[in-house]
Amino acid sequence: LENKFQDSTPEVDQLATPTLALIYEKQKKYDEAIRMYKQLILNRPNDTERFQIQIDRLEKLL
Repeated sequence: LENKFQDSTPEVDQLATPTLALIYEKQKKYDEAIRMYKQLILNRPNDTERFQIQIDRLEKLL
């Protein structure tokens, strides 16, 4: 039963959302926020420019 549950659990990267990225940013977890935005670029290529702007801004805070 445990293995069955683990197999059906989505990868954390698939749960990337702009809201989660903002939460990480508010918590000053800039590395995690950047990771979320990079995953969002992969998940939503049409929004690459929007997310890259956020990545660039956060990288200056590191």
